[in-house]
Amino acid sequence: MKCNRIELEQLMETIEGFRRQHEGDMQLIRTLVAQHEQDEQRINSLLNELELSRREAEGHAHTISEMAEELSKLKRMLFGTSSEKSHDHENNGSDAVINDQEEQGLQSDSKTKRESAPDDHAGEEGGSHQDPAPKSVKKRVWRNCPGKRDYTNVEVDDNNVVVLEPDSSLLKGARLMKTEEHWRIFYKPGTFYKVVYKRRIYSKDGMVISPKLPWVPEELRKRRCDPSLVAGILVNKYCHHIPLERQLRMFSDRFEIAKSTLHDYAKYGIDALEGLYQAIREKVLSGDRINVDETVQFIVDGDKHKTRNGYDWGFISPQFKLMYFKTDNGSRRSSVLDEEIKEYAGRFIQNDGYKVYENVAERTEKHLVQVFCMAHIRRKFWDCIEYHKDVSGQALYYINRMFMLERVCRKRKLKPDEVARKRSVYLKLYLDRFREWINRTLDTIKPSKESNIGRALNYALERIDSFYALCNNGLLELSNNIAERSMRGHTLGRKNYLFVQNGESAERTCKIYSIIESCKMCGIDPYKYIVEVLTRSPEVCMSYEELLPCNIKF
Repeated sequence: MKCNRIELEQLMETIEGFRRQHEGDMQLIRTLVAQHEQDEQRINSLLNELELSRREAEGHAHTISEMAEELSKLKRMLFGTSSEKSHDHENNGSDAVINDQEEQGLQSDSKTKRESAPDDHAGEEGGSHQDPAPKSVKKRVWRNCPGKRDYTNVEVDDNNVVVLEPDSSLLKGARLMKTEEHWRIFYKPGTFYKVVYKRRIYSKDGMVISPKLPWVPEELRKRRCDPSLVAGILVNKYCHHIPLERQLRMFSDRFEIAKSTLHDYAKYGIDALEGLYQAIREKVLSGDRINVDETVQFIVDGDKHKTRNGYDWGFISPQFKLMYFKTDNGSRRSSVLDEEIKEYAGRFIQNDGYKVYENVAERTEKHLVQVFCMAHIRRKFWDCIEYHKDVSGQALYYINRMFMLERVCRKRKLKPDEVARKRSVYLKLYLDRFREWINRTLDTIKPSKESNIGRALNYALERIDSFYALCNNGLLELSNNIAERSMRGHTLGRKNYLFVQNGESAERTCKIYSIIESCKMCGIDPYKYIVEVLTRSPEVCMSYEELLPCNIKF
């Protein structure tokens, strides 16, 4: 019994030792777990710092790219515009993202040309030997600068060829060696003159034989004005933005004309171009893509004796380089857009994202592909750059990369198929990254939808899917700037003549702006074009299709 007690005590001591060892092991495990948790927290903090550093580096890269562009602009301002080849050499860092092999070829070509180019300073000072330039001095880069302008398009008047002779007293015993030609460009202000047509009328066998006057539209036959005068009045007001009252003061120095008569000339001149306006509208709506935008026009409300805001819709066809304006009593409702889109035969429509464009396909029951404007998305983020520099800077970085791709394609004059191939690779990549970044930013900072940065992020997210249509089409544009630029004439005119008198005047304004802006897009002088249209007599089987700015032959 005594032996069993001793064994039991030893067994208890052994158990107590194991228990103490177990407690020590548990304490060690707790220490290791706590140390592991601290390591995990440290790793997470380092990852967060790494992410912040990456975003800061991307923001710095964006700032560096902007400063590089600003420096390039300053260089061009200081040293003149360089050739296209030199621009390719200067921008090889940005273009390398597009095509590394092509950029390497451009760099090797430019390097070979610089090495093979002669030195301008060789032979100066009588061919004396000059010390070699230090290594820090860069070699001169040879550029293909444009030649001097010869002004061959300026017509020479034979009546203004003046022969200059020296003093006759010095010519005794002299002989003519050569004749040098010098020219100067003179300017002659607009003049007015009257042409008198003396119609000689004969009679023969009881019949009257009378010559015809030069043809003019029916609206101008009873008015003693030539189409050249009508074209000058219209172009001065709607192209050069000179109000009729100011033109009246200009005319008063040369001949007296009533204010109402001047308004009638402009009114009936636009009415004579009605058929041409309808032909431009039909041609624009027959294209495969259009750009749409709207602008403000102030219309006088005769009942309330004040002006009201009206809107003119602009429809542009980049395919035919034509555009027309539409006004429906100055309305900005969706019914005005639907009425035009129902006659549209194409598929693509690009706009700025105004709410009436969102459901135009459903309202008109047409299969349309909408493409919004990346420039408007960029504008939203640019407005937030002051208070949200990091987020806005990152968004502008992605958007600028997309526009850089478009500039490179345009600078290299790529065909639509080649543009589509580049877009399918690079533009799609930028769009995917931009959309992923927007979703990640919204989940991270969770901005309010009422804040400026929240509006910009949600505005971009709602419209970014439409730009994937550009990845397989090289004819579409990344922005709606072509429509924005076409509204400039409206804006400048509105600042000068302020308003239109009524709804009929607003419609006439749309018609003449349609013709003038179409001429600008086709590179035609609006004055010469309007004179040609108003003085060309109609022929058999002749249509307004032949008189469109994109088809006419002077």
